[in-house]
Amino acid sequence: MIVSKFEHAGLQCIIRPGGFEGFCGYVAVPEGHPLHGVDYGAECAALAEAHKLALQGPVGKRGVMTLFRGDVACPETVFNVHGSLTFSGAFRREPELDPSLWWFGFDTAHANDGPSVQNVEYVTEECKSLADQIAALFPQPVAAP
Repeated sequence: MIVSKFEHAGLQCIIRPGGFEGFCGYVAVPEGHPLHGVDYGAECAALAEAHKLALQGPVGKRGVMTLFRGDVACPETVFNVHGSLTFSGAFRREPELDPSLWWFGFDTAHANDGPSVQNVEYVTEECKSLADQIAALFPQPVAAP
């Protein structure tokens, strides 16, 4: 069940209930995008430069386990999102979603998560942040009027 569906930074975003408490947020990239089909934990050459920059900055909102993968240039280590990315894939059984989109997601069901992050407002802002980060690394061409 989708709780919220919106577009931000030219990318589709959705929020769904989590398996436990809280919500999960997802941002999609279209076919042809450099991250389309890339698993969140898989090495991705297109992220090599962003990975170097991420290693120079703070851990941010990434999960502690992500620190152990610091040597891998993958979406999980590059994108600074609540608890790190925990999902990548297509939603082929969701009739309201384009099955060709590739989604990156995170959840708010971590040990220290509570009401301040387990709500739609917080997850919406995290989705927007993730979409902004993806769009900043891979700007999409603007369609001519």
